[in-house]
Amino acid sequence: MLKQPCVPISIVVPVYNGMTTVDLCLPALLAQQDAILGKDFEIIVVDDGSTDGSGKYIAQHFPQVHLITHAKNRGRIEARLNGVQAARFDRILLIDIRVIADLNLLKSYWAIGTPSRCMAVEVDDQAKHQPLKRVFHCLRAAYYQPDNISESEQRLTITCENFLRARKGTTAIFLDRQTYMDSLPERRDKTVNDDTRLFARMLEEGPLFRDYRLKIIYLHRLTFAEELPHLYERGVRFADYYLTPRGAYRWHAGAIFIASLLSTGMFVWQPAFTGSGLLFLFAGICIWLARRPMDFILLILYLPILLAAFATGAMVGILSIRGDERKS
Repeated sequence: MLKQPCVPISIVVPVYNGMTTVDLCLPALLAQQDAILGKDFEIIVVDDGSTDGSGKYIAQHFPQVHLITHAKNRGRIEARLNGVQAARFDRILLIDIRVIADLNLLKSYWAIGTPSRCMAVEVDDQAKHQPLKRVFHCLRAAYYQPDNISESEQRLTITCENFLRARKGTTAIFLDRQTYMDSLPERRDKTVNDDTRLFARMLEEGPLFRDYRLKIIYLHRLTFAEELPHLYERGVRFADYYLTPRGAYRWHAGAIFIASLLSTGMFVWQPAFTGSGLLFLFAGICIWLARRPMDFILLILYLPILLAAFATGAMVGILSIRGDERKS
C-alpha cells in the first residue's frame, strides 16, 4: 500500500447506452492498485436513461458500484451533477464510460501530490491506425499547439493565454466538488458546451493541468454509425460556446458562410472552373493536414463526411442561439 496519506476520491461515471465499453471501463476502475474500494475511493455510476440495458447490466455484474438511475435521458451535465452530489468524498474524478483507466491511475495521482483540476492524458492503443481515429489525429495535430511541458513536472499548464489551443477535456479529470459546483453553467440542457464553459470558469480562479503521469486509454468510436451522431452533437455544443455573438470563432464561421455563398454562386456561373478550383483547394488542405502519405487518402475519403456532420450540428446550434436571442 502507499505510505503517504491518500485523499479519498469519488469516481463519477455517467453512462448512456454504454454496453459496448462497460466491461472494459468498470473493471479497470475496480482494480486500481494500492487502493481500497470504500476507503480510498468509491465508484458512482449514473445510468442516464440508457435504452440498451446498461443500467440493469451494471446492477447485475458490478454490485460494488453505487448505481444511480435516471428514468429518462437528461444529458451529461445532469448525470454528472447527480453523481457529484451523491459522492461521499470531496475530491472527484469525472471519467467517461469509454475510458480504460491505467491500473495505477489513482496511485499515480496520489504520488504526484493530488493536484485539483488535473486532467489525465490519453496514451495510444491498438486502434491508433484505424482510419477514423487516424483522421482525427491529423486534425488534432494541426490545431492544437505543441504540449510544452516541463521535464521536471511532466505537466502542461493551461491558462487563459493558451486556453483555445491547448488540448483539454473532461474525459478523465480530477477536481474538487465545490469547484465543480461553482463552475457549472447556468443552462444545463444537452446543447450546452459544458466542458469548455466549465474550464473557462475554473480559469478565473487559477490554471488547469494535464499531467502525463496520469494515463488512460480512450475507446474511440470506429464506425460512421457511432461517430456521426456524436460529431453532430459536438457541433451543436461547439456553437454554444465558440460561435455565440462573443465566441472566439464567430468571425471564422461568418467568413466560412460567406465563402460558401460565393462558391455556390460561382459554381452556378462557372461549374467546371469553380468545381476544379474547390477540388484543388480541398486536396491542398488534405496535403497540409496529412502526417504521412496514407493520411492524404484517408482525409480525402473521410473528411467531407465528418465535416458535414459537424457543420450540420454547428448550424443547428447557431439557429438555436438565434432563437434564444429573439425570445430574450
